[in-house]
Amino acid sequence: MKIEHIKKLDNGKYKLTIDGKDIITYDDILIKYNILYKNDITPELYFKIQKDNNYYEIYNKVVSFIIKKRKSKKEIENYLNTFSLDSEDINSIIKKLQDIGLINDREYTRAYISDRLYLSNDGPNKIRCYLINQDIDLSIIDDELSKIDSQEIMNKLEKLVSKKIKSNHHYSSYKLKIKIKYDLSNLGYDVEDINSILNNYYCNNEEIIKKEYHKYYQRLMRKYSGEELIKQLKVKLLAKGFSANEIDSVINNE
Repeated sequence: MKIEHIKKLDNGKYKLTIDGKDIITYDDILIKYNILYKNDITPELYFKIQKDNNYYEIYNKVVSFIIKKRKSKKEIENYLNTFSLDSEDINSIIKKLQDIGLINDREYTRAYISDRLYLSNDGPNKIRCYLINQDIDLSIIDDELSKIDSQEIMNKLEKLVSKKIKSNHHYSSYKLKIKIKYDLSNLGYDVEDINSILNNYYCNNEEIIKKEYHKYYQRLMRKYSGEELIKQLKVKLLAKGFSANEIDSVINNE
């Protein structure tokens, strides 16, 4: 197979014209097979060039994939598995990316923790769980999480608790605190820390129960009256977490 022309392109690429057909290849491949000093190549070498072209095309796609946003090793492996590559080529690309620092699970962990702490409401436990699912070494995860200022976490938690209490218009203090514990523990905060913050807050039930009473009264009076109306009101208010004494008090006063 005769090499008729070699033309240098941008980004380390070359255009080879072989037996009247153009193929785009890379400078690394030209060097690897000493193409610049050959006039002819065998069909076997032509096949190797095509195979290596596929390798480098995928490699460059992976680099672009990483540059957009830092990825974990697992994410890169999953991405590589979407291409037609054998395990040897996948391992080769992974190693090459590790050698030049584009895959670095410690740097990825550090960046992920920072992003979630400052750009989301996620707490340490949720962050840790995600990183574990990314197959990050536990020693790396725990080491990087240990660098978080505990007071910073408590300040963030206090803001979340305060916001939820101020936005409460329906629940009793008892039910609200249960809901806050549930929501914030799902976000990855320790229950002990949540409790320590909640203990500093007093939730006034009086205005809330009055509002809920009037809301349900207007609805239920269309269907019920007398003792049955009172019974239905109590059922609705109990479901909101108000105590029997609080309910009796608001019914008697209203």
